[in-house]
Amino acid sequence: MSKLRGYKESYLKFGFVNIGGKPQCVLCGEVLALSSMVPTKLTRHLRTKHPSYQDKDIEFFETKKRQLESQKLDNPNKVRSKLS
Repeated sequence: MSKLRGYKESYLKFGFVNIGGKPQCVLCGEVLALSSMVPTKLTRHLRTKHPSYQDKDIEFFETKKRQLESQKLDNPNKVRSKLS
């Protein structure tokens, strides 16, 4: 029987937030597969794609998370303004 994977708040220290049940990198926005929701795979993404950020503290990633959330909130307005 396979183990259910779920997001844990501690994954933010690897630079990931939860988006639709899948891990999303706060640095590049890439959404990984649900099967990647384990610390080893999240760490590998951070180490290989963003090596200069692997030693950043949790506050750094919290700031990036807020920036990502504000971008998501801004996108619908940009789409609406382009249509009108």
